[in-house]
Order: sequence, then C-alpha cells, then structure tokens
Amino acid sequence: ERARAIGAWIVEDDFDSEFRYGGKPVAPLKVMDSAQVVYVGTFSKTVSPALRIGFMILPQGLLARVKTAKRRWDYWNDGLEQKAMALFIERGHLSRHLARCHRSYRRKRDYLTGRLEAAGGGAWEVLGGSTGMHLVIRSRGRTLNAAKLTASELKAALGREGLAAEGVEDYCLENRSFPDALIIAYGNRTTEELDRLVTALTAISECC
Repeated sequence: ERARAIGAWIVEDDFDSEFRYGGKPVAPLKVMDSAQVVYVGTFSKTVSPALRIGFMILPQGLLARVKTAKRRWDYWNDGLEQKAMALFIERGHLSRHLARCHRSYRRKRDYLTGRLEAAGGGAWEVLGGSTGMHLVIRSRGRTLNAAKLTASELKAALGREGLAAEGVEDYCLENRSFPDALIIAYGNRTTEELDRLVTALTAISECC
C-alpha cells in the first residue's frame, strides 16, 4: 500500500525459495501485488553459476523502459544460452532438475545436522537450516564453565585444517543485530567431506 501511495516499486530477490525443507512455502510478494513488485532471480544456484543468467519479472508498466535500458547499456548476454534455458524451462526439465536437487540437498542437510548432533554432544546450536544449501551454527560453549568459541575463532581454526567456512558477520556491514555464527555450506560437499568438517569442528571444540 505504501509503495502504491508513493509511486514506488519493491524489488524482491526471492533468495533460496526453491530449496525450502520445512514448513509451508513462503509466498513471494509478487503474488500479492504484481503491479508494484519487480521479482528478480538467477539460475546460478539452481542450474549453474557458469551460465551467468538472471531474470526479472516486471510490472507491465516497467517492461518497455527496462527493455530500452537493457538495449542501451547491456548487449553481453549470450542469446543462444538464453534460448536453451528457455526451452529447458518450457519442456519441464527445470522442474524435474529442481526436484532432484531438492532431494539431494535435503539428504545432505539431514546428514550434516545429524552428524553435528551426534558428534558434538550438544556443543552446536543450529540457527538456520530450513532453506538453502547451508547451515548456520554457533558453539554453545567449550565446556560448562568456559566461554563460547566465536565464529571468527571457528573459521580460523577450520582454515588451518584446510576447510572453508564463513561467518554471518562476513555478510554484514554492521553486526549489531546478527548472531555470532558460522555458515557451513553443504551443497557442493560430499558426505565424506561433511564428515571431515564435523570431525574437525568436534576436535576444535574439545581442545580449545
């Protein structure tokens, strides 16, 4: 209502909506008011980052202006790849591909969550795992009488073991309202790699 009142548009990046594992799907704002919402996305996670193809679902009133701006400023998209992607969608291949990906990522998420619970003895708190291809975790504490390991400490310790992880703070300009937590990606990791990562986390929490 506010956007309509002031003549503005809402740009909605419906991030990770394809990979939701718990609860009801969250409807995008686009379905609430298609005239005020510009819905944007990319095929980088769902198909491949090598494609470099994104998309915009535009209100009818913006379509001509955005087309003109794109023609003026951007001629670098590969037309053949876009046509192939369009056919991939129209013939139902994308839907089947997403269903396979969803099953695969759910299995990895469940496996990683189970390993953390079993190996850590309650040492790890999972803050986010219902969507995407990652878990957000933080240390409950080194021992009952010791301080928690910070995300920066965990990240550095994993790095010394040749294992990559990121902190929530890596994505924040200001970190005041966000938890001090670690992001563990599992989408491109095998179960063996996840085992190695959990083993390293357990060793870090026990020795530090």
